[in-house]
Amino acid sequence: MQRPDHFIPDDQLTRAANAIANLEPCPFKGRLTADQVIRALGEFGDIWPASIEKLIERG
Repeated sequence: MQRPDHFIPDDQLTRAANAIANLEPCPFKGRLTADQVIRALGEFGDIWPASIEKLIERG
């Protein structure tokens, strides 16, 4: 197994996992969407995609 690039604290991961586990399906799609999962990872795990880094830097 390849060594992971980075690690996050267990409690941070648990918060993110619980947030994802408790998501309600999107009322328009009838299922969970990638956007919902990405947002939960960001809001509850402080895990954000690299693609938004430039937007944050621009402020």
